[in-house]
Amino acid sequence: MRLVSVEGDGAPQAALLAGGQVVPLVEIDPSMPRDLTEIVKAWPSFRERLLAEGDPAPDAGTPVEEVKLAIPFEPTRVMGTGGNYSAHAAEMRSTSAAPKDPSAFLKLPGTTQGPDVPLQLRDEDHFVDYEGEIAMVVGAPARDLDTDEALDAIAGLMLANDVSARDWPLPQITLAKGAPGFCPLGPWLVTLDELDLEAIEFSVEVNGEPRQSTTTATMIHNFVEILVSYSQAVPLEPGDVILTGTPGGVGIAQDPPVFLVPGDEIVVSSPQLGVLRTSVVAATGSLAG
Repeated sequence: MRLVSVEGDGAPQAALLAGGQVVPLVEIDPSMPRDLTEIVKAWPSFRERLLAEGDPAPDAGTPVEEVKLAIPFEPTRVMGTGGNYSAHAAEMRSTSAAPKDPSAFLKLPGTTQGPDVPLQLRDEDHFVDYEGEIAMVVGAPARDLDTDEALDAIAGLMLANDVSARDWPLPQITLAKGAPGFCPLGPWLVTLDELDLEAIEFSVEVNGEPRQSTTTATMIHNFVEILVSYSQAVPLEPGDVILTGTPGGVGIAQDPPVFLVPGDEIVVSSPQLGVLRTSVVAATGSLAG
């Protein structure tokens, strides 16, 4: 099942994407909330209802190319996972030994944005980098999970771009990753019934040039291990998003390093999870300083 939020009059509207067609959930079930954020944050109450609906008729909706997609939902909070692909850890000169536990950090409120929303850079933003990732969406309260409980606590996956300012030192990682727009998410939320968690492909192109490419089979810590580890430290809630790491190929590791500038376009794509496109523009208004 693929769930999206569609821009329109007023607030974005929750919809199902099936066969390339977008169908508002309220047209399938009038009792459904119009807001996908409300659905995700009460996921245990809606999951079985949504799965029981089945796919709509092939001509029931609007072609996805004819609608504007918003961020799928507004996360409660966003956590990141550092150094979870060995090639990226190596290119960032991290330790060569695989970490025993996943390494967590936070993305600040205000960083998230949806697909096809420009990333605004100020004149002083000279060292901004992309990190294509897969985002895991928590779908049930999770505290001190066991391994065999973790899958039931995942609502689904989507793509992410963990944008980072490389001029901040590692101890300031929250600031390096916390500017407005530094966490594009989307384009849709895919539930686990459609996914093989060990065989999800994803890649990144910048201006059409391939930069990153891997599969989830190469993760150091898989989705379950990350969720179990974090749940043992803090209570997780439906609507929390956890970024699960980026592979090798980031801009700072190019020879010579290449950073984002206005006019660039970053495309994070996956056969299973869609295409998350972000253009880079010069900041205007309050973001310009």
